[in-house]
Amino acid sequence: MKHFLFLVLVSVSFFACSEPRDDRATALCECHKDLGRIDPETDLELMNYVADSCKTLYIEILTELEDKPEEKAKFDEAYEFCQNEK
Repeated sequence: MKHFLFLVLVSVSFFACSEPRDDRATALCECHKDLGRIDPETDLELMNYVADSCKTLYIEILTELEDKPEEKAKFDEAYEFCQNEK
């Protein structure tokens, strides 16, 4: 019984300390990471295309979450977290 309680406690603490996840936030962060890797001096057209894609993705996400405040809060938390990842 003690082992079972220990496993439950460890499992709960593991999930409590895990980072916030949201597939939409991850996709948006990846888009911005890709944008940051582009050298505007050598490929301005590609940079503008990726920037427009990121903006479009963000608008689509906000539209999708417009009437879902709980999901929007989870997205916001995950998006802020991934923006601050190094």
